[in-house]
Amino acid sequence: MFIPIIIWIGYIVWKNVKRPFLSLVVIGLFYGIFLAISHQIFWDTAFNASIQLGGNLSDLSPLISSMIIRVFAFFSSLTTGVLVGVISGTVTSVIYFLKSVRKK
Repeated sequence: MFIPIIIWIGYIVWKNVKRPFLSLVVIGLFYGIFLAISHQIFWDTAFNASIQLGGNLSDLSPLISSMIIRVFAFFSSLTTGVLVGVISGTVTSVIYFLKSVRKK
């Protein structure tokens, strides 16, 4: 999991990108999109039985329950990707700041 993030940060620092934070947030967004798509593709492989909601939503049909869960999983993957981008962008911005302080 950490290897791609280290590669992203290393590449941004190596190429001395002008806007490292924004670049990594966009990379994180695309990572989240691919994560969401792969989760949807392999959904049936991961979950042999259909997932049923509980509580007030336990009376819903399995199809509706599955659709609700898949939509939330999709947006959860997008959020995860963006947060990974924000965190790695912040780390890279700190590295850029430390490089500029060191040069002075």
